[in-house]
Amino acid sequence: MPTLESLTEANLNQVINAKSLKKARGYLHRIRNLQRAGNSLTAEVSGSRTYSVEIELDEQGLHAHCTCPYSWGGYCKHIGAVLLKWLQSPNAFVHTEAKAASPVKQDLPIEVIPVDPPATFRPKEQPFWLTSSLAGRQQAEEKQLVRWLEMLKVQDLRSMAKKRGWSVSGTKKADIAQQLVDQLTNPIEIVRAVHGLDAEHAQVFRAMILLGSAPGQQADALERVASHWGKLTQYKQITTYSNHLCEMGLAISGELEYSYPPRPDFAPRPIIRHCPPPLGPVISASANISADIPTANLRLADPLNFIRKVHRLILMLEQNPVPLRPPMPRPKFV
Repeated sequence: MPTLESLTEANLNQVINAKSLKKARGYLHRIRNLQRAGNSLTAEVSGSRTYSVEIELDEQGLHAHCTCPYSWGGYCKHIGAVLLKWLQSPNAFVHTEAKAASPVKQDLPIEVIPVDPPATFRPKEQPFWLTSSLAGRQQAEEKQLVRWLEMLKVQDLRSMAKKRGWSVSGTKKADIAQQLVDQLTNPIEIVRAVHGLDAEHAQVFRAMILLGSAPGQQADALERVASHWGKLTQYKQITTYSNHLCEMGLAISGELEYSYPPRPDFAPRPIIRHCPPPLGPVISASANISADIPTANLRLADPLNFIRKVHRLILMLEQNPVPLRPPMPRPKFV
């Protein structure tokens, strides 16, 4: 078997099919971080994302690995591109010291070449949920709710107040919207309105809470989730239910967002925050679970400790993003 210095394109044809090798020629300008360590080559190749390539020649032949998902016979075009780059410009590869393989353990028939972990990434700025207080975020959400209400007509605002049994004063839209927000975010009023919904409107409202208020939801997601607890029979269109909830002030019309694709109606955070547990009516209480069910002995964990763990995990992800396909130690058979 040839060494790296005596490697030829004919040797490449033995491990890479003609189609992949042809595509590889178009990737020569996308290779970076070229390194050589002994009989090994490493590089990164930019495709739909950046892929890591490792190549080694030994007495058994040419061995290569790429983090791309290619698995259709022979090596992929990224490996072919690195090998072609070596044949054309070997001086482009930076020489580094070859790492010694770890000794063979008694319980493992192979030796493993250690791979250094990626460098820790620390963002220059803290995430928004660390730079602002909870009270500040809640205040900003209520201000956004006021802005949404101010996009409605005055008669729509007065109709909303009438449906909920409230009285509003003044003629300015901003004053009426602020009065409504004070009532809409009142926990007692929210609980009263939720308990006053019929079964099907409650299903739709429960689905709104579960889907959240983040943009990007598909229009049919609301109907799909709401129908999980039973078919909706009162009205043919899911928008009829959501419009009723918007008229009551429990939801906001997605048309106020002016987004594309159009956003479905949604429940705003200041209202969700004070709602009764949305899944409470549809999940059996632990006291009603049969002892024959394997999960009957489960007990609720401390929610505060759970939140702390989640918070710590999010911090770790912020500091060190997880790659989709992390590099694996490359085994070397003996």
